[in-house]
Amino acid sequence: MDTKKAAEAATTKDTAKLLKFDDLIKEISEKDGLCFPVKFQSDPAKDFAEEAEEMSERKIPKDEWGFVSAANLLSREIARIPTLYDPIFPRVGLAVLAGESDAGKSMLLRQMAICVATGRPFLGMDFGGRHRSALYVSSEDGEDSTEAILPKNNVYFCDDERDWENLRFLFEEEDIRKKIDGRLARHPADLVIIDAMGNFFEGKDLNSSAQVQQFYKPYKALAEKHKCLIVFLHHVGKGREGNTPTKNALVGSQSIEAGVRVVLLLVKEKTDPNIRHLCIVKHNYLPSDYKRESIVLRFDSETYTFKVTGGHVPFDLLGEESGGKRKKCVCDFGSDRDYIKYFGEILKGKKLSRTKLMREVKKNFGCSQDYAYMIIDSYNGVCLKETTKGRSQYYTFIPNT
Repeated sequence: MDTKKAAEAATTKDTAKLLKFDDLIKEISEKDGLCFPVKFQSDPAKDFAEEAEEMSERKIPKDEWGFVSAANLLSREIARIPTLYDPIFPRVGLAVLAGESDAGKSMLLRQMAICVATGRPFLGMDFGGRHRSALYVSSEDGEDSTEAILPKNNVYFCDDERDWENLRFLFEEEDIRKKIDGRLARHPADLVIIDAMGNFFEGKDLNSSAQVQQFYKPYKALAEKHKCLIVFLHHVGKGREGNTPTKNALVGSQSIEAGVRVVLLLVKEKTDPNIRHLCIVKHNYLPSDYKRESIVLRFDSETYTFKVTGGHVPFDLLGEESGGKRKKCVCDFGSDRDYIKYFGEILKGKKLSRTKLMREVKKNFGCSQDYAYMIIDSYNGVCLKETTKGRSQYYTFIPNT
């Protein structure tokens, strides 16, 4: 058999193997409703995105001093920054997830790592990575505790054992940058998680801006070298827990938030132990609208995972009042079904003016007037019918919605 025929035979054999594996994954996905289907078919939109990505990674001509012309940058026609999970997590760079004690930071980041390793959506955001691989450097949860938690995760994810090979843990604290660099050089990954920042900080003072910048420098180089996202788990400062979410709540120097692209806070809801608020308090590439309201999550104690409820709460409702009590807010009214049920009960057999309905919503949710109007406007035409009489607006409930 000549070389050309041998190559064709090998290609046919490999294709057959891929189809068998595709059928196996499809069978696993359909057998358990908790599993997401894994697709191996060609996706034109994805192919286009990969082509744009390859273009973005081409070397840009530099002059003898290292400067790049704007003309060369424009010639690449990059419309948007590549993301690992759109729109929050960039594909390359540094990010920080912080929160108070026992908020579930490690569990959320472990869930993210599993989603990356299996190519799944994370908190409703589609996967945009390339390698389906993640590294988790853990200094707080050891081998035993991690081994005990992973089976609970897999009750929800129900993955094939081969998928778990794409997630690697490191339970050591010495020379982690060297080990990460070596691993990524041979086995590229989309995500690296450092849990927790303070345990790997090599300086003497987290409040020192110079020391924090020096700490970040080699990690920025790693992220750029291997084209991956590095997420640090960090903590909220004492006395700042329960306050309105802000990037200034982090332990240490202002440089901790200034040195990364994205800062997220995971905030506990005082009125429900299973509710968390994921707050984007800094993002270099998102409009301010994203940085005003939380993403409401519900924790599942059976699977140790977080699920998006669909709810959003303004940051100013998450802060503490002068009496030390958290303001009442809508937490788990996250699904359309819950909102529709609420409006159906309050408008049963009657109509209310816009002002009266606003007051009812405001009273029930303990929210601001503007937020109450926002809820009403969101469901106008969905389950609310608006009519006008003179200068007044009235609302009735639309049956069978």
